[in-house]
Amino acid sequence: MANSTIQQVPTAFTDTSLPILYRDPLINAGSLYLFDFTSAYCNPNPDGNLSAGAVFNNLVDGGAAASILSGATAGGFANLTGKAGLSLSGGNNATLDLGAQYDFSTSLHPFVAIIWIKTPTTGFTTGYPKVLSADGYASAENIEQFSFDMASDGKQPRVGCGNGTTSQALSIPDGQGLGAVSQIAMSWSPGVLSVFYNGALYNSTTTSVPATLAAPTVNVQSRNAYNGRFYQTYLEDLQVSGLTAASVVAADYAIRSAHFV
Repeated sequence: MANSTIQQVPTAFTDTSLPILYRDPLINAGSLYLFDFTSAYCNPNPDGNLSAGAVFNNLVDGGAAASILSGATAGGFANLTGKAGLSLSGGNNATLDLGAQYDFSTSLHPFVAIIWIKTPTTGFTTGYPKVLSADGYASAENIEQFSFDMASDGKQPRVGCGNGTTSQALSIPDGQGLGAVSQIAMSWSPGVLSVFYNGALYNSTTTSVPATLAAPTVNVQSRNAYNGRFYQTYLEDLQVSGLTAASVVAADYAIRSAHFV
């Protein structure tokens, strides 16, 4: 067996050309947040209903932590046994705040956002239940930089974006993947909106897609109007990473497709 030596240096490395060891293989210089609710590092909370103040660590070094703002009662956010994801039962105002606004309205950089969910065959059907929104839960979709919701029947994943005046949304087929783990992703660049499903592009449009984005007024938030399981969410600035949305989504799917249940 070969011998090895570990040496501790007295000061931190300052050479920016050295490779960085990230907490997850998807993370790169453009990553803004990665919350994996099945990770013990990200989710140090006990099984069961989550009280206001419960914290989730951002897997991106230096990124803001998330926390439960409200929802200490049954029907709010709950940790499934053994870190198997978050359970959202639909119908009340329990809120998970991702800790920052992640504003693209000034830079107008292209970005990709990803969620992993599992929706039961019976969805929560009141008011286009949202899974995640980049402007909290504003009643007007046109002020959301990006959003994921489940359409009016609680079963049809949609993505959208808005510039303060107009908005555009794309969806995948109604009932697609019900009862199964699904990766849903969206990307925006000025005038182009795309939706991805399970690692591949499903649809893209330039019709009525905003070339600018509304400035967010609150942090990115998830609220348990959605009924189902929520496993992970990720956001990347593609201008900084130099990658394409399609390559990021495909890499993420390859990493996670056999991980969540």
